[in-house]
Amino acid sequence: MEIDTMVVDTTIVDTVVIRKTQEKIKFVPRSVDLMNPVISFNRTNALDEKPNRFKIPSFWTTVNKLGANFSEVAFVNWNAGGNNSISALGNARFERNYKFRYIQWDNYMEMRYGLNVQEEQKLRKTDDAIRFSSTFGLQRDTISNWYYSAKANFNTQFSNGYKYPDRSSPISRFMAP
Repeated sequence: MEIDTMVVDTTIVDTVVIRKTQEKIKFVPRSVDLMNPVISFNRTNALDEKPNRFKIPSFWTTVNKLGANFSEVAFVNWNAGGNNSISALGNARFERNYKFRYIQWDNYMEMRYGLNVQEEQKLRKTDDAIRFSSTFGLQRDTISNWYYSAKANFNTQFSNGYKYPDRSSPISRFMAP
């Protein structure tokens, strides 16, 4: 039997293999951030107050909407006629609705006011309204969808209304639209 001149690094004892030298396994970390490998704690802050674990549920829903519209009409070198004008309209809408078990209460309020000034005319009111509506409903049982309800409406306006061009005698007033 002939033995090679190469260095033998393995010894076989029965069924166990013993190696004298082992290859080193390369460590490859998983979940490496290649874009930003630096760990920084600069942005972390302690909590100011303890988190509230229990929040009392609210049975109210709300809607708040405010709006303002402005427009201008200008006729320059216009043969067909027309007047230059500027107008503005402001509006607000608020809703407060409550629903819990057998009770439902819906409240709605809308306010609008608009002004217009035209060439060779004085300032005029174009829109004026205050509207409030409230509906209260009581459900007898959860089996049916029927409610016993009561509704109240209130309508008025902000300022006096006139039959233009007459501005001396108002045709409508606040609380008397």
